[in-house]
Amino acid sequence: MNRLRLKFSIGLFFLLSILTIGFNTCIAHAATGAGFSMMPQYPSNQVKGKDGSFFLQVKPGQTQKITVVVVNQENKNRTIRFGINTAYTTDNGSIAYDLADKYLPKDSSRKFLVGSFVQDPQVQDVKIGPKKAGTVSFTMKMPTTAFKGYLLGGIYAMPVGETSNTVTQKGTVLRNQYAYTLPITLTMDPTAELSLNLRLNTIRPKILSPVDRSVGIAVNVQNTNPTYIQNKLYISAKVTRKGSNKVIHSKTVDNSDFAPNSNYDFSISWGGQPLEPGKYHLSWKSNIGGLQNWNFERDFTISNADAQSLNNQAGFKPNYVWLWILLGVLALALIIIVTYYFGRKRNQKHAQANTNSVSSQRKR
Repeated sequence: MNRLRLKFSIGLFFLLSILTIGFNTCIAHAATGAGFSMMPQYPSNQVKGKDGSFFLQVKPGQTQKITVVVVNQENKNRTIRFGINTAYTTDNGSIAYDLADKYLPKDSSRKFLVGSFVQDPQVQDVKIGPKKAGTVSFTMKMPTTAFKGYLLGGIYAMPVGETSNTVTQKGTVLRNQYAYTLPITLTMDPTAELSLNLRLNTIRPKILSPVDRSVGIAVNVQNTNPTYIQNKLYISAKVTRKGSNKVIHSKTVDNSDFAPNSNYDFSISWGGQPLEPGKYHLSWKSNIGGLQNWNFERDFTISNADAQSLNNQAGFKPNYVWLWILLGVLALALIIIVTYYFGRKRNQKHAQANTNSVSSQRKR
């Protein structure tokens, strides 16, 4: 799968590092990261080179054996848990393999799950001694019906019972646990040329990060084709008020990924500000090398209820300035009306008194 990559996804209490790399560079990373490496044992149906991942041409109903050699590079006994998972696209636009099929984000275009092809045992714990090597094998059963394009998954390996803590400058404790992924691509036609087919689904307000009080919108975008892209997808998204050309929020991403038949929430932050209810417009432009282009224009609405609820959850205090301004305007208007009313009444009384005085003088 092209060249080797290092991806990090950091959560509030959990840091998961996924190393999608070949054997030559794995050793260098293992000492400070996972501390072990995996070498694929390529079968005869391996195609498109031997770059540290499986790229297999398969047939309907075929039984496929997947074997890797595991090297423990630390001076202690270790237990490493292995499984084969289906690829998906994370919300930061990266391909990942760390979720078992039952936890995998659902996708309406997905017909096959690579993880479901694995025969029992689907998860294996392998004990490896200090500086020793071991072998783990999985048996996969291909679907009986032919499939088009590419199915993407990976062997996911993670040490059991090994974590370390990191304390951030703000005092947040992050639990670090390292994992290793070795990609598996399955195809029945390695010469097939397919491109992504992007579709814009929903747009909804969302808490993007409760840690830094970040709110914004989640734009769900979907690749409905059985193919993938790495380091090549460009995305530019802009938000305006409906009926206005002034851009109020935007986000641009270079060189992102997309897994086959998957969808994810592309987030656009409100820049640390609370959500404001109203009608908005999204302009989305994306391309691959300037050749394949997708342009979407979509109106969306942030309701008062959603804005208030999400702002409260993110820790924003209600802003009543507008209410005080409104009350001030109403009070001023009331004063003007009352003053005008009583002034007019007073003037009418004076005029009536003057009229009565003139009448009395004439009678005399």
